[in-house]
Amino acid sequence: GARPASGLVETRRLEEGGQVLCLRDFRVPRAPDLRVEIEAGGKFTSLGALRGNVGQQAFPLPENPAHPAPSRLRIRSAIFETTLAEADIQP
Repeated sequence: GARPASGLVETRRLEEGGQVLCLRDFRVPRAPDLRVEIEAGGKFTSLGALRGNVGQQAFPLPENPAHPAPSRLRIRSAIFETTLAEADIQP
């Protein structure tokens, strides 16, 4: 299961169009090959590699109006196939 983690996750609409997923003041346990994934419509999609386990980061969200907005985030170690953190996404 998920290990202790902290921080805020939210989506932001960009002035030039599109949206980003923002991780603010976050801290997750250290692990190799950390990946950020979002859940939308019951399916997880990778947004890419997490650049460190503490701080602020932003990830562009895929633009697909046919799919529902992302509802959950998880951070996983791809090598260990372990979830290190999960959170609901604030719109």
